[in-house]
Amino acid sequence: MGTSPKNYKIAVTGKAGTGKSTASRIIAEYGFKLIEADKIAHKLLEQNPAKSKIISAFQDDLADPNHIDRKALANLIFYKQEKRELLNSIMHPYMKKIILEEMKKYPRLILEAAVLPLWNLEPQFDLIIRMVSPDNLRKKRLLSKGWSSDIINQMNKIQDEIFDNYPALTLDNSYSDQNKLRKKIEALLMERNLI
Repeated sequence: MGTSPKNYKIAVTGKAGTGKSTASRIIAEYGFKLIEADKIAHKLLEQNPAKSKIISAFQDDLADPNHIDRKALANLIFYKQEKRELLNSIMHPYMKKIILEEMKKYPRLILEAAVLPLWNLEPQFDLIIRMVSPDNLRKKRLLSKGWSSDIINQMNKIQDEIFDNYPALTLDNSYSDQNKLRKKIEALLMERNLI
């Protein structure tokens, strides 16, 4: 068995409810710094300059002009493409900057990011994993997290466009038993001498 690479960057992407977070946490257990794009986005919504730009851009859509209601914003962007594009144009440059800075700090890193296909960051990674799961299982997982069927259906339409023909190693997560997913991930990492 060869030696484990000291520098290795992995990205995990895929539609909502495919198990990106679970897979990313498993990989992180093997010495990879976990960076979660959603957590970065949530922090940016609370900090300037991103927060003030969003409040300014969405002032007509916000109930409270000093507070960004994430759930209300999500409902808006899932149904209105121009609002989604506007939010992405504000958030994505900040997110990419933070992620690229983190990538410089940590030689072994895993990024969990559903929106990775929108960023053109593929050359920065040694391995990109696209998580997949059957639609009915994904829907069940998302419903258990409190998402409505309407939002899930809208999300699926958007994400179908994003992930059509996206070049990545596909990892099937059709399991309710995380140990099966863990074994697949361990085999994948061993195959690449990462554990």
